[in-house]
Amino acid sequence: MRNKTKFILNIILLIIFFTLVIGYSYYKAQNLIKGPIILIETIQDGDLVKESFIEIRGKVKNVAHLSLNDRKIFINESGVFNESLILNPGYNIITIKAVDKFDKETIKELKIVYQAEEE
Repeated sequence: MRNKTKFILNIILLIIFFTLVIGYSYYKAQNLIKGPIILIETIQDGDLVKESFIEIRGKVKNVAHLSLNDRKIFINESGVFNESLILNPGYNIITIKAVDKFDKETIKELKIVYQAEEE
């Protein structure tokens, strides 16, 4: 009877251990599974702006390379980026592309309309 209880307890502890290992592995692998993440803070898709000079600021996670309209931009160690851009009058498409170290790619397109103020 005592051996049977000990055996069941060992099985339960083993199941708990493997559940914790699998859960922790999944938690750590989420960055690999999700790929790069882009968060834009200053402008949003569909915005109407009155000035031709805009600042694009945001934060990225899990990124090795970042580009704005196919031009490489730099991020600090916290993943924050800040770039200035001059818009053409009318409809503008801004493309932000992030690539992680495993070549997973995330692309975020912002469609912005620049409408100059009439004087």
